Amino acid sequence: MDLCLRSVIGFRQITVISRTVVVVFFIATCLSVLGQPTSDDNESDDNEPQTSDQPTPSSSDKTSEIAEAPSQADSAKPAVRNSPQARAEFRSLMTAVHQEIDKNNWLAAQKLIEKALSIDPTSVAALELRQHIFEHLVALDFEQTLKSFSELIEKEAWVAASELAKLLGDSAKQVGPDLQRVATLATIEKDIATLMQVPSLLSKKSSANEIERIMRIVNTIDTGDRIAQQLAILKQEHMRWTTPVNITLVSDNKTEVLIRPGQPLGSFGTRHLELMPGDYVLFGRRQGYREFRQSISLQPGDLPATFVVKANKTF
Repeated sequence: MDLCLRSVIGFRQITVISRTVVVVFFIATCLSVLGQPTSDDNESDDNEPQTSDQPTPSSSDKTSEIAEAPSQADSAKPAVRNSPQARAEFRSLMTAVHQEIDKNNWLAAQKLIEKALSIDPTSVAALELRQHIFEHLVALDFEQTLKSFSELIEKEAWVAASELAKLLGDSAKQVGPDLQRVATLATIEKDIATLMQVPSLLSKKSSANEIERIMRIVNTIDTGDRIAQQLAILKQEHMRWTTPVNITLVSDNKTEVLIRPGQPLGSFGTRHLELMPGDYVLFGRRQGYREFRQSISLQPGDLPATFVVKANKTF
């Protein structure tokens, strides 16, 4: 009887323990299932952007970004471009630009549009307006240069006109003159100026040859009044510097007289010479005596002059 009771009590205890184990196992299983992520969750996690593993955009991607949106440098400072104060200032500047254009103040408009672009460098309207201003300024500069070229032609300032013609190129033909004639007259004007820089050189044979060359060209072209006047002055100066000056040299028949530039004159008592205007040196040499030396300068139109050349001072 006691054995039967103990057996019944033991079975009941085992049943209670088994139920408890089953309940614990069930609860553990549920918690495990609830803790695992679903397939949808895994897919969403895989689709989330990974900042550290994201590849660097290619150069083509960067180009499209620059073309379609502000650069990263600009987007890094949105307060400067997108703040209400900045947008208001931008609109005010654009209005001022149009006002200056209406007044034909293109340089002022250029300064204002640059200020506007410093606020919004991606504004298509501002960029197009800047290009329009630039093109107009270029046209204005060209028109002014063309006007200056025309004025130089009227004044017959051939050297300056020739320099402007090089800048204008074929556009200089709009004024009408023969550009080859302009270049030729500019060369003549330069050559005349070179000859007149040192008038004393006009007495040289090389200057005479240069003047003859210029005259041959002048006879084949219309020089205009200005070069004609310059040529008249050149001819007059050339005549003055090629007209001899009379001088008389007095010596002692013992001194050997030389003149430089020139040739030895020998010994004599009196000698008359005709020399072109210019600078000369007279020498007197005699054995046993100090050399005599005297510099003289003959100017065009000088009256006849006398010079004594004697080496009569002992050592």
